[in-house]
Amino acid sequence: MSKKIVFIDIDGTLTTPDGRVPSSAKQAIRTARQNGHLMYLCTGRSKPEIIFSILEIGFDGEAFTMYRTTVAQFGPESGEIAVKGVDKYKAVKYVLNVLQIPREQSMAYGDGNNDIKMFEAVHYGVAMENATDDLKKVAREITTKAEDDGIMHSFKRHHLL
Repeated sequence: MSKKIVFIDIDGTLTTPDGRVPSSAKQAIRTARQNGHLMYLCTGRSKPEIIFSILEIGFDGEAFTMYRTTVAQFGPESGEIAVKGVDKYKAVKYVLNVLQIPREQSMAYGDGNNDIKMFEAVHYGVAMENATDDLKKVAREITTKAEDDGIMHSFKRHHLL
């Protein structure tokens, strides 16, 4: 089995609507890393917004600052401010290039429209059940929500555990 690099969004993907990371996701990420797979956060959160309960899981690399997603809890009129031309596509391509990892070994997990760019950069995109319809259209797989152990179920399907 070839080792994979996995990019994971936070809000709505890794975390439940109340901001909690399910224990199944924590264990899945830790086990996948023990099995030699690389796990990267790919989020619009700035580094100070990545709280300890997320960081303590253990991820590879530095926390990259990327395009900030609209969080549903802020309402339909919320939006983002981002550096023009900076998005998850460019961040993922940068990491793959620096680490010299072929695109064919890459996966991503997301739930929002800003994750479309991340899915374009990787070989295999997995949308959460609660993802936007636009993201589901470009995903190669749809898994259950974070609170229904979606990360763990998908990691098992892909033999990362």
